[in-house]
Amino acid sequence: PEAPSGPRVRTVNAPVLLRPVRLASATADATLTLDPTIEVNPVLTRALRRYQCTTDIGDIARAALSSAGFTPRSALARIGALGRQYLPGFEIHERLVVGAFVHPGQALVEDFDAVLERSRTSALVAAIAGDEGAREALSVELPPPVPTDRVPGAERGVGDLEPAQLDVIESVGTGASFLIDAPPGSDVAGTLAAVFADAAASGRTVLHVPAT
Repeated sequence: PEAPSGPRVRTVNAPVLLRPVRLASATADATLTLDPTIEVNPVLTRALRRYQCTTDIGDIARAALSSAGFTPRSALARIGALGRQYLPGFEIHERLVVGAFVHPGQALVEDFDAVLERSRTSALVAAIAGDEGAREALSVELPPPVPTDRVPGAERGVGDLEPAQLDVIESVGTGASFLIDAPPGSDVAGTLAAVFADAAASGRTVLHVPAT
């Protein structure tokens, strides 16, 4: 058979309108309470923006909340029309689903979108994208591994750490950008906790984005 031509198409199923829900279980029967806020799924917002849609769909979504209550059909119809206009293969189906729709990396993606123009001049972003000049500029010599235990008073981090974990902490302390490959069975949580503790003790800040 012939190989398929053109880019592969990936189908994504995602909610359109998001409303926070509070779960209370003060009695034997749990109750769900809707918060009086609403937003459009950022995944859909970014997709529409990528295809040159300039309509503020946030305003459309907010119009679904009024003194009369929550009336989403008109908002869904307008957003559906925009989706069909700008997004190839877009379909919208009316469903009501209660679930956890928070992506672990969503906050990081939104922050990156906010500084997109500045990131274009970032050497780190260029290096990740494969720019050899940026990679050479960021290349540093990491401290050589020390296969033995350190003197207790000179150890960094927190907890009873293996020499390899201390190597990681000392390398992070240089300020270099690098990838840590943790083999199966290694104490990843302990290493992260030690890195965080060392950063706090050194006056640095940490952002941990867990994997999905």
